[in-house]
This record gives sequence, C-alpha cells and structure tokens, in this order.
Amino acid sequence: MAESRQYTWNGVDRPIIPYKTYTSPIDTTPHYTTGSQNILTTSIGFAEKRPGFSNILGTFVAPPQRLYLWERWDQTIYLLASIQNGNTTLVQAINLTLTAQLGIANPQAFTVFSNTGSTIPFDFVVARNLLFFGNSSTAGTSKFQNPGSMFKWDGGGTGGAGTANVSGGVVTGGTVTNPGTGYGVAIGGNVTAYLIGGGGTGATAHFMAVGQVTSITLISGGNGYTGTPSVFIVGGAGSGATATATVSSGSVTAINITSTGTGYFAAPQIIILGGGGYGAFASANLVFGLKTFVVDTPGSGYTSAPTVIVDTGLAGTTSSGQVGVVTTWGMESPHTPPTFSFQPAIDGTATATQSGGVITSVTLTTAGFGYDPNNPPTVTINDPTGTGAIVIAVIDPRTFAISYFSIVSGGSGYTAPTVAIDPAGINAYTGYQWGYTWVTEYGHESNMSPLSINSSVFTHQVVTVNAVFNPVNGLGFDARALNLYRTTDGGSNNPQQMQLVNAIPSSPVTFTDTVADTGLQISTGPALFANTPPIPCGGFVYYNSRIWGFWNNLLFYSGAEEISNGVPEMAWPGFRDDLAQSDGNYQRWPQRVFGLGYTQDQLAVGTAGNFWQFSGDSLDTFRLAPLLVNRGVRTSTAINSVGNSVMWFDRSQQVWTSDQGEIGIDIRNDLLSVDPSQAFMGSHIQDKWHWIWLFDPAHHTLYIYDIDLEQWYTPWIIANSGCIVSGETSPGNPQLLMAIGSSIYALTANAYLDAGSQYSEKATLGLLSTLPEGDSVNRNRDLVGIVGQLEMETNGFQPVIIEQLCDDDPTAISSIWVTLSVALAPYRRPQGTALQKWIYKSEQTITNTERAAFRFTWNSGTSAWRMYGYNYNFKRSAQ
Repeated sequence: MAESRQYTWNGVDRPIIPYKTYTSPIDTTPHYTTGSQNILTTSIGFAEKRPGFSNILGTFVAPPQRLYLWERWDQTIYLLASIQNGNTTLVQAINLTLTAQLGIANPQAFTVFSNTGSTIPFDFVVARNLLFFGNSSTAGTSKFQNPGSMFKWDGGGTGGAGTANVSGGVVTGGTVTNPGTGYGVAIGGNVTAYLIGGGGTGATAHFMAVGQVTSITLISGGNGYTGTPSVFIVGGAGSGATATATVSSGSVTAINITSTGTGYFAAPQIIILGGGGYGAFASANLVFGLKTFVVDTPGSGYTSAPTVIVDTGLAGTTSSGQVGVVTTWGMESPHTPPTFSFQPAIDGTATATQSGGVITSVTLTTAGFGYDPNNPPTVTINDPTGTGAIVIAVIDPRTFAISYFSIVSGGSGYTAPTVAIDPAGINAYTGYQWGYTWVTEYGHESNMSPLSINSSVFTHQVVTVNAVFNPVNGLGFDARALNLYRTTDGGSNNPQQMQLVNAIPSSPVTFTDTVADTGLQISTGPALFANTPPIPCGGFVYYNSRIWGFWNNLLFYSGAEEISNGVPEMAWPGFRDDLAQSDGNYQRWPQRVFGLGYTQDQLAVGTAGNFWQFSGDSLDTFRLAPLLVNRGVRTSTAINSVGNSVMWFDRSQQVWTSDQGEIGIDIRNDLLSVDPSQAFMGSHIQDKWHWIWLFDPAHHTLYIYDIDLEQWYTPWIIANSGCIVSGETSPGNPQLLMAIGSSIYALTANAYLDAGSQYSEKATLGLLSTLPEGDSVNRNRDLVGIVGQLEMETNGFQPVIIEQLCDDDPTAISSIWVTLSVALAPYRRPQGTALQKWIYKSEQTITNTERAAFRFTWNSGTSAWRMYGYNYNFKRSAQ
C-alpha cells in the first residue's frame, strides 16, 4: 500500500449531493448523475436506500387514472379513484377509516358511480361537506337532453350506533342506540352491521335505514291554550310518526315524539290544533338513519355481546344506503309551468254568546273554505253596546277552513253580539302568475320553472296550483320539496321579485293558494339563470369560496355573493342549456385551458400556451393578467399547489414554482422523456420528508425535489406504477400513495419493497479531480494524477459493485468502467458493527488521469444500507 503522506485526499463527508444531469461531463462539483436511481438523501446528512411503496391500502377493479383523498367532516377518510374499465369510467372508493377499524388488510373498493361510454377521467373537489366530481364527457351538449357528467356524493351515513344481544351463545337481536344520519334513501335501505369480538363466530346482521322524524322543533308556543292540543304530522311521503304536545301557562312548551315513523322522503308538516289556543308552530326534523337491528345469521359460541360497527361504505350500492347517495351536482330547473284552477270560496259564519256582557264562546256555524292558515281572517264581534272582545279564528291547514275560535279577550258591555268574519279566498284585479322551484335536502334551490299563464281578473276564489315533481334524469335526484312563488296582483314576473307563497312537500304537488298579497312571505325567488347547474367540466379547485373548473377554452366558476337562494357551490350563474347566455360566470381564453392552481391571492390558470393569474375576490374585483408566456401546461394533473405557491410541469418539459421560478434546471435532460400531457405534479410533507414531486407514469419514474436541500434526488423507479397522490390516510398521518397495478401502496419508512417486489439502487458520481493543485491550473500544465484508493463509511451494508471511470463521460453508455478490488478493512481503527469503513484499491493499470468517477451498485434486497461518506486519495503521476 502506498504511504498516505504521498497522497492528497478528496471526497464527500455528507453524500447528500444533488442529482444533476443538465451539466457538463467535466463538471467536478460533487453530484450524482445519469444512471443513478432509488437513493434517498435528506438533510439528516447521509445517503440511503429509498423507502418502498410497501403498505397496501386497498385494490380497485382496474388501474386508477386519478387518486383523491377526502376527509369528511366526521373524520372518515375515503380514498377515491377514477378508473377506466372497458368503455366505462368508474368512481370507486375505499373507506380507509372503516377498513382500519375492521382490520381489513387489503379491502376491495366499492363503486360510487359509473359512466358508460365515457373515457375522460373524473376530477374531484370538496365543498359543503360534500364530494363533487365531474368530467367534460358531455360538454357542449344540451343539458336538458343529457344530464351531463357532474355529480356529488355525501359519503354515506355517519354517527349510527347500536348494540347486539346474546343469549345461549348466539346473537338474538340488537338495539339502535343512535340512528345517525345519511344512511337511508327515499325507500330506506340495508346497512351492514359488523359484529366484532364476543368470543363467537359466524353472526351477521344489518340495520334497516329509513327516513324518520326524530324530533320536532317548537317555533312558537302560541297563546290561550286551556287544554292539550292535538299534533298532526302530515305529508313527507312517509307514515307512522306521532307526537304529543306539552302545555304550560297557556302556551305549548314542547312537542315530544312518540313514534319516529318510517319512509319519509321530505320533512312532513306539523299541525297543532285544539286546546282552545292559537299560534303554536313547529317543524319536523327528518333524519335518514338507522331504524331496526336485524339478525341475518345468529352464529355460535358467543360468551358476550360483540361490538357493533356500522358500515359507512365498505360494500354495497348507492341504492342500499351503504355508500350514500350520488346525485347530480346542482339542480335542473323544472321544465313544466304550473297550472291552476279555481273554486269559489265559502265564507265562514259563527255565533257569539255573552254572559254578564263578556263574550264567553264563539260557535262555528259554517267552517267556510279558502282561508290562509298563516293569516287567519279578522273576526269582529259587533254589538251597539259592547267593546273590547278579541277573537282569533284558527284555520285547519288541511282543509283551509275554520277549525275553532280562540277568545283572547271577552271584552265588556255586550248584550246582543253578532259575528262578522272577513271573506275567504283571494281576489285579482289585474292578474297573478305562479312559478316554482325544486329544493334539495341540502337546501339548494333550482332556477324558476316557466311561469303559468296570467290568471286575469277574479274575485272570491280559491286557487289550486299544480306543479310537477319528477327528476329530469334517473340518477339520484335529491329534491325534497317545492317552493311555490307568485307575483303580486299585476306585479313583476321577474323571478327575483316574485314572493314565496309556501314550501310544498314532495308529495302531493298541489297547493291551495288562499294567500293575499299582504300575506306573501318576504322571501323571493332566485335571480334569472342564477341557480343553473354546472356546465360539464373538470380540473377543479376550490378558491375564494368558489369551485372553479374548465372545459376547452372556457373557465367556469360557481356562485358566491351573487347567489341569494340555495347553495352557492351548486349554482353556476348565467347559463342556459345551450351556453347561449353571454353574461354567465365564465372567462373565455385564447387557448385551451389545461390546469388550475391557486395561492392566497390569485388563481393560476394554465393554458396550452401561457400561464395566467386571475386575481380578486368578487365579481367586481376579478382581474386577469399573464404570469408567464410560453409556459403553459398540457394536463390538469401537472399543476398543483403547496403553501402559498403553485407548481407545474410546463409544455416545454420544465418544472416551475410561482415563488422560485424554474426549479428543474439540474434535471432538464431527464425531463425531456416526460410527456407533459401525462405528468403528475404535487407535494408531500411527512416527518423529515419535505418534497415537491414529479411523476412520469409512462416510465414509472418519480422525481423528488427536496425543499429543505433545494435539490433533486436521484430518480426513483417504481415498476408498474400508474398515478400518485399525497394526503392523510388517517387523522394526522400524511402518506404518499402510489397506484401499482390496480392496488394502492403507501410509501413506508424502513420498508424496502414496492408492492412486494425488490428494487436495486445505483449511485453514479460525476467526475472528480485527481490533480492536487486544482483542475484548471494543472490541466493547463498538462499534469496528470494517480488514484490510490477509495474509502467508504457505511452502516455495514456495502455496495456489491464499486467501479471507477477515468477521463471519460460517466453518462455515456460507451464509457468503460473498471471494477475496483475487494474491500479491505482499515488498518489503524477498529471496525464497528453499525459504523464501518471499507477500502477499495484502485486498479494499478489506471495510472495517469485528470479526473475520475465512481459508481456504486447495491443488491436488489431489503437491506437498509446507508452511506455516510466516501473519500479517495490521489497523487501526481511521475512525468
């Protein structure tokens, strides 16, 4: 061995050097170069085998095209995928929360939605505790003939709970302890009850889920009640709900449910009649929840009651209530105008009795027909001598007739009282028009229907208005009620100036209009075309309280401050079905839009050519300006946001961030092979990993930019990988997920397999100088050096091959590498077990050189190797 004092040493003590391929082959700054792969180099200071995508989270029916993680408000986390399966695009989901609770190692995804004939992947966005998804497969078509491709999903039920009963070693029944919400649909459904523990096996059960009235909210207690009134629960398409009233000090103080009923589709009407009083009002609270525990198989061997876990979306179909309800995004407006007919009103009559000059009773002789329950007629007690009597007529909402009279004050001085009751019915001196909207269970409202014909002049009539309640398409139409609007007599028929007559439950869809203009509610209809459902589009982001999406060269955005009725994110103002309206919520661009991102104060819009910024927070302040020219994108997956920055992979195959500019200069040569129309761009923050990543699905290659070090890792090659997403898979547990085939795997620290398969690592170093006095000076003097040996310090797992290259391009395939000798232990220091140094002698045939490069190759295995540093020595060659 040569004496060390004859040699000069060089090397890297912290081999977290950058991966750099866009550089000169004679660049002697330390770096990994072409041919390197599967190495992790974090700011901790050493190079190591990259972790593997080894922990399986579930399997879909086919390889996903898009992945999305949704944490619902109740902390249930779903992993969603858009999948092309034959000629059908599917949205499938895995309930990560439930499957972890049940201990299922590789759950199979269930189908949320399928779209036959579509090949465009669905994109996802979350707002209002709902998952919205869509694509542009029907963009440009008439939505009246085609419902499009825009949908929403509630994620299934939540909050339900129950207990099981055991007798004689078998499960005999169970109890619903909390009905939860969101489980049932119109006709109810079966929800699986998972039975865990209890010492037995084989028991299976389910819950029946139905729409049920779980409570009644008292709005007004009224006055004058001397007895207990009856409570009637009417409408809502269900039956069986009953309740009783509690009275104290002349007012109703509570309404108590005695039976929740079943089969309710919309909140029924609560009618409080009798008891001698007036003015008590209440509303029903409807829940689509668990109703009954049903044992399917009793099992055997149970020594205690098993724990009951309620399914929220492990298996099933949208009609079962297990995966929730998929409905159209927004609401089509009714297409049929209301019709109306007349019936003559009948005036009520009554007699009054006095005692000692005080009115003691008012007896109904004719109930009449055509009175407004919310605005009862004025009752006047006439008598030449009497004064001060106050009598209220209580109207039965079911018959629009007087039910009884409530005496507020008997007055005094009455001797021969008579009763006068204001006329029933309504009058029109110019004419009325009616229109109606559909209202969803989420409180959203459609645009107004076409208006009825004008009623012209009429007097003393009861008007029966007929509306139409049926879905435009067969997909999960979620309307629960109708809002009936009317003009005032001769007033404007602008929907935004028409006033609410009343809300009508879904069944029946007729309404008896007995409301005078003064009795109309102050609520008005939605503005013209304001609540139009979204145009088919994709690439969604949620920014400034609006959902944004695009199709072709059009950027669409949902409503916000301009929406007065309904849910703004479900209203995309201004559009007719043929895109003819010119003042809708959209922006037309000179080129096709391909992707969206956002920062705190601007929306980033990537078109085919340029990158734009769309600033402002309202319709009045929106402004657009170019951000970068000729830096556009080619797919929505190639643009993403992190912190207050947007990152994207542009059409010129370069990586940008809005706050740093181009960050991909070092790897431009690698990026030339990445298809801009297929790339995925994103970020991942987990423990010590702070990354921006670019994924190339065509070559199954992941490029990672370390935010801490501001440099790129060597490429990671993941066989059979298809798409990628980062997010929390359980609260507080962010993970990087990769689709490998049809299954999804999480990047797992200290695990070194990709979907069960091994991978190898290679580190190819750029050329390093072998001249002791500096490269440029000694090259000009035509000096050369000799490499003596290479030393490497590791955790005990050595490369299986170490090679040396002299004065040739380490990135060239034609370059000839020479394998160094077998490793030797150091001469003057002990060898540890977890910290070892090994010496590799340079080949004696390599004598004269200006620069040398080294290449390390590790086995395809699961050994967690670490390289803490490497050094080489050299001396000037004899001349």
